[in-house]
This record gives sequence, C-alpha cells and structure tokens, in this order.
Amino acid sequence: MTVTGWKNKEVPTLDPNDEIFKDTKPTDLVIAVIGSSGVGKSTLINTLSSGSNRTKVNRNLKCGTHGIAAFPCTHPPDSSKRHVIVDTPGFDDPYVTISHILDRLSAWLEASYNGRMKLAGVIYIHEASQPQPGRNGKVTDEHLEKIRKLCSEHRSVLPLVLGMSNWNGNAATEEYCLSKIKGGWWELLTNDNTRKVVRFKNNVKSSAWAMVNAIPTN
Repeated sequence: MTVTGWKNKEVPTLDPNDEIFKDTKPTDLVIAVIGSSGVGKSTLINTLSSGSNRTKVNRNLKCGTHGIAAFPCTHPPDSSKRHVIVDTPGFDDPYVTISHILDRLSAWLEASYNGRMKLAGVIYIHEASQPQPGRNGKVTDEHLEKIRKLCSEHRSVLPLVLGMSNWNGNAATEEYCLSKIKGGWWELLTNDNTRKVVRFKNNVKSSAWAMVNAIPTN
C-alpha cells in the first residue's frame, strides 16, 4: 500500500520492517534521530528511554536498525510532556539509499499520525572524529539537500540538532573536526537560528536530554 496525503503528493510505501506507532497522542513531540550506523543513535534512544522500551545497540559498523520505530519518553522535569523519539536505519545500510530512508520517515509519520502531526525536530548523530558527513563520504551533498528538504517541508523553521558522539579524548582532533563541520557541510542544512551542535556523552542521561531540550517545544 502506498501512503498518500503528505504535502498533497505520493510518498513511498512503508518497508515491512517499519513499525507504525499505535499509541499516538495529539500532544506528542515527535523527534527523528538520523545518522550512520554505529554512531550512537540507539544509545541515545536507550539513554532517554527506561524499562523495556529499548532498542538494540549496534556496537560495530554494520547496520543494526533496519526499520523505523518509535520510542515514547517522558520528559524528566515535566511528566505531562511526552517526546516520541523515532529510530531510523543507518545511512550506510547497504540495502537502502539515504533518500529512501528519509522518504520512509515521512511515510511513517503520515501512517502513524494520520497526517495530523509534524516533526518537532531532527537530531543528526555524527561521530566527533569524522570531519565529513557519514562514514567514508557516504553522505553526499545530494543527501544533505534531501535532509534540508525534509526539514523545510515539515516546518519552515524545523530545528536540526547535530549530536556529536563517540568523543575519544583527543581534544585537538575533535576541535579540528568540529571546526570543519561547523564551517562546512553543517551550514548547508538549515539556517543559524535552527541549527545547533550538542556534545553527546554516551549513556549520560543529562547529555541525552540536552540534545532533546535544544529543540524548541512551542
């Protein structure tokens, strides 16, 4: 079945691995987590989640997540505020293109919320030691444009947070990579008012929520 209704045009059919979210609420704040495999997407989601609501962590460079799935999380200071964090396949998945992953994300949002929900924001997890997007140049300028388009089609000022993960302790290397990123491909994605960079310390809950809190809720 092809899902329609997103921006009045047809979007791709959901993949069999994609899990339509049933427990939706009109007040949900939906945040998509994107990036390559092994950079910390699942670690971020598990740090935000609790109990059995967890996803499998991929500890190598092979793609661990093949489908799109939602993980509801309650905001610590305000239990009435629910964030729905959406896990996505890695950008280096050999079986699917980056463009198709982003299209499936739009189709998933349409199918789960019946066209009545827009993304609150996007968190792009990226390894701190890599100055270029993705691994081994996997993410091209064309794919960066696709990410920018995803943001602009859902909301004119959709916040986009760059979560820098896997800090190795080499301050000089990390600062060099960060300066190259900020002055290069990161500027292609969105404007200064909606583009933020946050360091993600693995398994540190306050660090994980700092990325979520970087996305405005109003």
